[in-house]
Amino acid sequence: KVVGYVLGEKEKAKVLSLNILVVNRVYRGKGIGKLLLNELLKRAKKNKLNDVYAFVTRWNQNTLNFYRKNKFHEMKMYAYFARDI
Repeated sequence: KVVGYVLGEKEKAKVLSLNILVVNRVYRGKGIGKLLLNELLKRAKKNKLNDVYAFVTRWNQNTLNFYRKNKFHEMKMYAYFARDI
């Protein structure tokens, strides 16, 4: 039974883009997200990637807290833009 998954991709300059990390609501709070994240980071390190980033919407407090708790910090040097179409 799949209870969660993580997907990342290598970008230029030895950077890992963490595209998605999802855990079924029933299994949240049991350390599965941390296990998935740690496995992804372990593989990234093995592939000589130096940095990882993830995009999180500001209203998603649970996800923001998860990343903060796992030693991520908010990036100050980039501006991200969006528009309605």
